[in-house]
Amino acid sequence: MAAPVAEQTSFEVAQDTEKDTITVNYIIKRPSGDASAVSFEEALSALPDESVEYTVVGRTVYLKSRSVSAVEGSGLRVWSGNAVWDNAPTSQPALSFVAREMNTSTTGVDFWRAETSPPANLSNPSQVALTSTPLDANGDPITVQVPQITFTVTNLKGDSQYGTIANLVGRRNNATFLGITAGFLLFTGAQSRRVNTSQYEITYTFVYDWYGHCRQVALGDSGGIIMGAESGTPPVRHATQVVWKQPFPATAAFSVLGLVT
Repeated sequence: MAAPVAEQTSFEVAQDTEKDTITVNYIIKRPSGDASAVSFEEALSALPDESVEYTVVGRTVYLKSRSVSAVEGSGLRVWSGNAVWDNAPTSQPALSFVAREMNTSTTGVDFWRAETSPPANLSNPSQVALTSTPLDANGDPITVQVPQITFTVTNLKGDSQYGTIANLVGRRNNATFLGITAGFLLFTGAQSRRVNTSQYEITYTFVYDWYGHCRQVALGDSGGIIMGAESGTPPVRHATQVVWKQPFPATAAFSVLGLVT
């Protein structure tokens, strides 16, 4: 049994401002003398297969779709086929810059001490009690507005990067990234949407924090926060064991995202 053959019967060329589209029509059947039926899989495989590029009627084009249908009354011996090509590559660039945005704001954070600088070691701050001016009243902190900058970078990618993104969420940069010193930038996640057969538009979000995302914590025991003696007028007590804590101790190389910024 000979393999079916696709014979070109006609083609059409359409042009617009973005691309040329070529539609090629075929008749598919086994060679003369073989009246065996042709299956759907055989008919489809007789058409040009997927490839990076072809030359059709003198143009370099890319296969975008193909279809086959049995000719009525032929007993599945004859099929019509159709292939659509255009000169826009099927495989879009794996990486393309789209946009970068920045938003500056503040966020309310509990402070027990009037610290103006982040700790020296952002990943593992010293647990020596802070000695700067107390801000709390009887152990109750005040809310301080901490400067933050949110960066969003949108790129076009050849895949959704799901695994890479999942491994980086909640980590801080281990090297300078987007011009931000190591440790101060937190990757908070990404939004991805498929915009083409092989292309995803992904928006990545990073947050810079003045204190490297460290936060003050008042230590205590079974009796509550450890308090000092009353002082001042009117008299007030202050928490004595206030230290920095890092809720995001893990860091990572954000360069693995391969972003164009």
